[in-house]
Amino acid sequence: MRQQSKLEWLNSGDHYTKLFFAKMKQRKQANYIYSINDATGTIVDDFSAVAKTLTDFYQQLLGKQKIHYTHVSQKIMEAGPILTIVQQLMLCFVVTQKEINKVMFSIPNEKSPGPNRYSSGFFKACLGEIGSVGSSELKKWHWKSNPNGDYRVIFGYEWYLNLQHRKPRWTKLVWPRPATPRHSFIAWLLLKQKLPVNTRVPCPSPCLQGWYDQLLQLTLPRIHKEIICSMLTTAVYYMWRARNELKCSTKRSTQKDIRNIQTWF
Repeated sequence: MRQQSKLEWLNSGDHYTKLFFAKMKQRKQANYIYSINDATGTIVDDFSAVAKTLTDFYQQLLGKQKIHYTHVSQKIMEAGPILTIVQQLMLCFVVTQKEINKVMFSIPNEKSPGPNRYSSGFFKACLGEIGSVGSSELKKWHWKSNPNGDYRVIFGYEWYLNLQHRKPRWTKLVWPRPATPRHSFIAWLLLKQKLPVNTRVPCPSPCLQGWYDQLLQLTLPRIHKEIICSMLTTAVYYMWRARNELKCSTKRSTQKDIRNIQTWF
């Protein structure tokens, strides 16, 4: 039995190998490109001509390597991307009403910033009513309201509804989450010009109001901005409390006041 199995293996062992190579030969012949059309539309059937046609086709797609290179200036590489003189002058131009209208009318009428919001078609229809009154406000939408500098319908919608009673921009400066309520309340009274003073003189604070615009320009995480706002409200509160203590106390010393101020900062 063992000798018979060896004999069968010797006779039929290479049968599957021959079948494999026969299938490979058949597959190669099936995938072989016998003829092809070149760039001019001529049929090419020669083996070397077919290979050259395929090579030329893919070389045309990939392009040719340039041999002559110009020297790159080291100063230009160190400077990085820069603007030309014409581009710099264009940035200095004042935004005109015509440019604002062009951007507004480029937005599709059905585009809306969200649910329960007017679409851009609403502002196009009401441009005659709000265009002359809000030309300066439209510029603020384009340059100030949106950090990216692009026009958004939501800014125009909010302006249209709050034309007379707009929410101040410094509310987030006064009421940050980490701040103490009494600190925020005193800072709010200061910005509203309602802090009680003996002489009843107005107490404008444009410097403090401009702090929120400064924070918008900073590329910091949100929590860092809230901490900065909390520090500002705390500084306002302690300066106001020190002012009241000085007004109410009978004995005051300049050196002591200077030391107290130095300890705050």
